[in-house]
Amino acid sequence: MKTADVIQLSKNPVKLIIWVLIIVSLFWVVAHIITTVLIFSLAALFAYLVSPVVQGLSKIKLPGTKRRIPWTVATFMVYSVILGLLILLTITLIPLVISQSSSLASSMPTYLRTVEDHLARLQTWYNDLKVSPSMEQNLKKYGQFLLDKASPVISVLAANLASGVLKVFTALLIVLAALIFSLYIILDEKNIKKNFFEMFPKAWRQDTEQLFHNVGQVVGVFIRGQLILGFLVATGTYCALLLINLVGVHYDYSLLTALAAGFLYPIPFIGVWAPRLVAPILAYAQTGSGYATFWVLFAVTAWGLVADNIFLPVVMGRSIGISPLMILFVMFSGGELFGIWGLVLSIPMAAVIRLVFFYLQEHITI
Repeated sequence: MKTADVIQLSKNPVKLIIWVLIIVSLFWVVAHIITTVLIFSLAALFAYLVSPVVQGLSKIKLPGTKRRIPWTVATFMVYSVILGLLILLTITLIPLVISQSSSLASSMPTYLRTVEDHLARLQTWYNDLKVSPSMEQNLKKYGQFLLDKASPVISVLAANLASGVLKVFTALLIVLAALIFSLYIILDEKNIKKNFFEMFPKAWRQDTEQLFHNVGQVVGVFIRGQLILGFLVATGTYCALLLINLVGVHYDYSLLTALAAGFLYPIPFIGVWAPRLVAPILAYAQTGSGYATFWVLFAVTAWGLVADNIFLPVVMGRSIGISPLMILFVMFSGGELFGIWGLVLSIPMAAVIRLVFFYLQEHITI
């Protein structure tokens, strides 16, 4: 890169002030139109994921002619398939998710009573032991502390399960709106790219195109990889939990557990261990049987090991260049700021910000 291509802000304080004002204004605008930004971010992501498929179809020649499938026709063909899959998923999966969520919410008081019964048994067992007065006092102190902390959390979880149905429908509406907008983006893809790159100085355009190419590679590998892994983990976990019916174990929350396993899988540590801890607890609360608990744990863990050791190395051959600790930080930060969508979009956005930061380092000095 030539020296003339670099902007020296320290020699031009007016530009520095303008840049700061632009960044602050952007943050202010995003904070006040977060739903709109979310919809258009998802739309751009959908368009990016679907565009290669449309490009592949548009290169296919029509039978008996030298003409290829028009871009518009290829676009509508792809979106017709997507719409059909969404309708199929809505008809088959959504009722099951709502049913199992409602069942879990209504059964939560019973499960809590089961936990209380076990605690009472532990108390009886404890009373039969000869423990020193100081140890007894400490055990009561810390036990009461844990109960005081756990009770509100369990109550909140039960309440959120009851209101989760509304959140699911809200999320579906956002996804549907983003899908519609992504259709317009793909139909006018060439003009959008042309107008976008024309906003940059001529000296920056080649590097900017390279930046977006790099962003596309990193984000594309990650998003496609996680979609494939999430689908494989969710499908495999669901099938494994259905197969344990052959050994006489019926687990009521197989679909909820499978969807949670697929959704949480990208989160380091948490995605691996959360389903393996929660599913056996639910199985024991539902059945009160150690036999059923063992088989649920076996099903979830076995398929998780298959995903970790076979699918993960193949699908995620390249990383996004962010450490697991940083992934945890950005996911929790995104979830705290923007809810469930912050969890979904935080990792690819962190990868984009990382690449943009290096890009600006090359073009701007202070």
